Amino acid sequence: WSSYSSTTDVEVIPDAPRINCCDATCGGKIIVGWTPVVCDAKVSAYSLEIAVDGDEEKKENANFVEIYNGDQTTHTTFVKHVGVYKFRVRCNSEVGWSSYSSTTDVEVISPNAPLIKSCEAAGGKITVVWTPVVDPRVSAYSLEMAANGAEEKKENAHFVEIYNGDQTTHTTVAKNVGIHKFRVRCNSEVGWSSYSSTADVEATSVIPAVTRITKCTTAKEIIKVEWTRVEGHSVNYVLDMKNDKSISNAQFLEVYRGPDHAFSFSADMPGNHSFRVRAYNDGAYSEYSSLCLVPMESVLFTSTILGVRHRAAINTLLPNNNITLLFRASRDGYEAQKFHQFCDNVAPLWVVYKSTNNFIATAYASVAFTSSDSYKPAASGSCWLNNLENSSGTISSSKYFNTNHLEKSLYDN
Repeated sequence: WSSYSSTTDVEVIPDAPRINCCDATCGGKIIVGWTPVVCDAKVSAYSLEIAVDGDEEKKENANFVEIYNGDQTTHTTFVKHVGVYKFRVRCNSEVGWSSYSSTTDVEVISPNAPLIKSCEAAGGKITVVWTPVVDPRVSAYSLEMAANGAEEKKENAHFVEIYNGDQTTHTTVAKNVGIHKFRVRCNSEVGWSSYSSTADVEATSVIPAVTRITKCTTAKEIIKVEWTRVEGHSVNYVLDMKNDKSISNAQFLEVYRGPDHAFSFSADMPGNHSFRVRAYNDGAYSEYSSLCLVPMESVLFTSTILGVRHRAAINTLLPNNNITLLFRASRDGYEAQKFHQFCDNVAPLWVVYKSTNNFIATAYASVAFTSSDSYKPAASGSCWLNNLENSSGTISSSKYFNTNHLEKSLYDN
């Protein structure tokens, strides 16, 4: 035998596949496709690898990770971040792995930034409206505000998120009088967009702080409500009341508006009286205070003639009053027989009447009317007249007695 020839080597490996499509679509989705490999050594699988922001020239810095291993020639993957993604693929056969394909890059970009359309301040509130971003990846918007920040030095404008949601408008409360800055961005599966341009708006008023009812006291049918003062310029208050036994007062009704932080209210019927108060200035209203509930078992009576201003005089005239309304001429009729229909055989009896020239007088009788058409006697001091209010508005609790003829204390006609 001769000696052997020189050895000749031959490597049997399949060709490397070639990536023929790599597209980033909405929703953080990337679709990668590659050519099938046809060779004598049967190809059994393909391996697709991904690297994020790797250095193409220095592949050792691109940290590739296998994301697919199978016999298909296309694969869809989902990514969570904006950036450049690199892909490479190889195939396996009976004789081993092929070399890698060339690396293919695809960039996933963030959604466009929304634009602020309008920014308006009124009544201590600011309403911001921005354009929707037409991109199915967008899931939410984040609105940020900075009060009195410097536009030229944005590091001095301390932005704070005030809204995060899927709406494209938001109303917020002005923090103070002055310039308020706003910016907005949107979020998606691949992260946040850039910020919109900053929009400025000047707030000329702020909503006052919430006041608090500190005391609700009762004396007779007078309810006094007191609340805390709110600091600020030109702060006024609105006090509302409702009574659970009044059909007409099923909703809250305003009973006071002004700068004071206390108000006395004359209850005109029994029941639970609920009070709430809020502060306002320049048309900007605070939230309502918590409710204050005042139960009233009974009241003097509902009068169309008497008011709160007469209460002190009435307490002097009738110190132990427990009055029930029997007759009202405007309701029951002005005829004498109507008076006797409702008031005969009742004692003691107190009558209030008002003249056409605004005099208010009262009369008290300790003995009952019986329609006898005769005089009736009474004990000294038990029947009297009173000029409660004259036409000038002067109120008096003085009583006038018939001391000379007690046998004629009451004429019952």
